[in-house]
Amino acid sequence: MFEEYVQEEFGTMRARRARVRRPGRVNRPPAHRDTLLAAISETLLLERALPELFDPDAHAVTVIASRIGTTADAGGLHVVTTALAQPTWLDDGAILHVDGTIHPLVPAAIPLGFAAARDLVLTLRGLFVRSALANEHGTWMIRAAAAEPDVVRVEIRPGAATTADATLRAHVAARHELERVFEHGGSMPPNPDVLRPVTRTLTYRPPLRPGEPFGVEIEDFGTGWVDRGTARDLTVAIRRAWHLAWSRTA
Repeated sequence: MFEEYVQEEFGTMRARRARVRRPGRVNRPPAHRDTLLAAISETLLLERALPELFDPDAHAVTVIASRIGTTADAGGLHVVTTALAQPTWLDDGAILHVDGTIHPLVPAAIPLGFAAARDLVLTLRGLFVRSALANEHGTWMIRAAAAEPDVVRVEIRPGAATTADATLRAHVAARHELERVFEHGGSMPPNPDVLRPVTRTLTYRPPLRPGEPFGVEIEDFGTGWVDRGTARDLTVAIRRAWHLAWSRTA
């Protein structure tokens, strides 16, 4: 109830009352299942990695991702980059095109894909990002429906000692040195493109119409998790495997 005094003629006062409606309750939608699982698993990750808090390399990693072969069209390098280069982590990036030119990785260009890309380097910085991506070191097998698997080599290096451009140029120079030794002989250098054990296989079916979910089959070897279902995008399906790995307590 709201009461107001109004001055009338000849100076008299009269009280006027009016009923005021109270503001209604704000109805918030319930938290999504994936959001709850992500929050719980991230909390468990922070608790487990807390002893590494003062290690600088625990909060930065350098990712080198390379597409093996050039015939597959499943967009594997793009899938890997979209999953790893989260806006809160991405600090620097460089990309090598198939014509041999190196360009900076612009975050705005990530959704457009990397049809002409062969290698890329990401510098990621974030709280305990090294522990968060420990299971991503290896080889990803990515296949779209009715397409050959796209093989992507993913190398996770702790820390970020150099820029992404310098790391990528060193990686390309090591590859050229190996090719030179193959042709002309000499002491065999380390192979910068050596394949690592498979860490994940991902088969997806793109939606037929905009707004529909992806059909996803995923096998995560780091956790032993196998799943078949739908997701609004492939990054969501991959992060579900992350959340399972983060939630371990041993």
